[in-house]
Amino acid sequence: MPNAEGTKKKVIVYRRDSQTVWRGVAGLQVFTSPISFLARAMGGDCGRLVVFLEWSTRLEKEALLELCTVLRASPVSRDLTLGCILHEPHREVLAGLAKAEVAWVWFLSAGQPILPILLMSPESVDGKWLRLEKVLREICPYLNYLPVEGGRGMCVCGAYRNRMVLGQGTLRALCRVARHNNCPYFLDPHPADTGAGRRA
Repeated sequence: MPNAEGTKKKVIVYRRDSQTVWRGVAGLQVFTSPISFLARAMGGDCGRLVVFLEWSTRLEKEALLELCTVLRASPVSRDLTLGCILHEPHREVLAGLAKAEVAWVWFLSAGQPILPILLMSPESVDGKWLRLEKVLREICPYLNYLPVEGGRGMCVCGAYRNRMVLGQGTLRALCRVARHNNCPYFLDPHPADTGAGRRA
């Protein structure tokens, strides 16, 4: 259920491919254009702001980060709560959001309803939103991304001189959790050159 703030002022959402079922939901206003979303946010009388960071190219990714930077810098919107939703904990994107002074993030997972997240204030005691600063502390600083088609990048281990491609299993189990500091490559970065490797 939306909080009292959300019933008075709408939650303004940007998502490139908006869910039709969200249209007409009380307390929610959804835009599929970054420009229209920004114009509405600059118009005032907003409760909270939510930006879906979904991109197909590097330029789209940079444009979304710039959108968040503008929202945090503007006197009209800088005091509004801004939450960003991503498909995965992309370290470089999260670092960009932190630089823009975004405080809250959430990560999409298969089968999990999104609408309750949009309507729930990040400050809610039982909220699902995550503090960005905490997420970044738990992610290995050696995660790097090599450009590939599609704009997301191939995740590699900087401690292994970016020669080791990191699979989703390792990312979830070791690289994107607090225990990443137990990784042998984290403890002893830049090992001797023994050829390229892969962590499944």
